[in-house]
Amino acid sequence: MKKWKKGFVALLSCFFIVLVGCNQTAHDHSSGEKEMQVTSHESASMTHQSFQPTATLGSQVKDFRFTDQEGKEFGLQDLKGKVWVADFIFTRCTHICPLTMPIKVKLDQELRKKGLDVPFVSFTVEPDHDSPVVLKDFAKKYSDDLHKSHYLTGYSFEQIQKFAKSSFGQELIQMDSGVKHGRSFYIIDTSGKVVKEFDGTEPDYHHMLQEIQSVPTS
Repeated sequence: MKKWKKGFVALLSCFFIVLVGCNQTAHDHSSGEKEMQVTSHESASMTHQSFQPTATLGSQVKDFRFTDQEGKEFGLQDLKGKVWVADFIFTRCTHICPLTMPIKVKLDQELRKKGLDVPFVSFTVEPDHDSPVVLKDFAKKYSDDLHKSHYLTGYSFEQIQKFAKSSFGQELIQMDSGVKHGRSFYIIDTSGKVVKEFDGTEPDYHHMLQEIQSVPTS
C-alpha cells in the first residue's frame, strides 16, 4: 500500500511539472509574439518619424539627359512646360521602393482619372546594375501602363549622386547592402523648379492630388 502511495505521489509530481512547463512555454511563445508585434509597430513608427524633407523649395533642377526604360534618351527639355513628379529608386531595393512604388502607381492612376497629364520620372541610384531592360521589367511588376513613366539610367553613380544633391538636396550613400536613398516624391513645376515634397510612403492621395493641382501650369 505504501509503495502504491509513493508511486501515485511521484506520478502526480511529474504531471504537475509537465503542466507548469507547458504553461511556461505557452507564456514565452505568447510573449515572443507580442514582442515581435511591438517591435514591428515601433519599426513602422520610426520609419514614419524619420522622414525629413531634403529639397530647398524653389531650387532649379539641373539639366539632364539620360536613358529611359525603352532605351531612348530623355531629359529635362522633354519636360519643359509640364508639372512632373520625381523620385529615386533602384530595382534591388528591399526597404523603401516596395513601399513607394505602389503608391506612385496609384497616384498616377488618380491623376489620370482627373485628366491631368503629369509625367513620373524615376532616377535609379544603382545605374551599373539597372539597365533599361532591368528597369522596364521592374516597373512592369507594378504597372503595365508606363506611358507617362520614365525610369532613367545611363550615368555613373558619382553623376547621380551629384545630381541628387544639387537638384533635390538628397544624399545618396553607397553601402554594402546597396544604396541608401530617401523616399521623397518631388513635385517640379513647368519651369523646372522643385515646389513641393511628400513622404512617398504615405498614401494620402487626396492631399497629394490637391497639392499637384495647385501648381500653376502656365
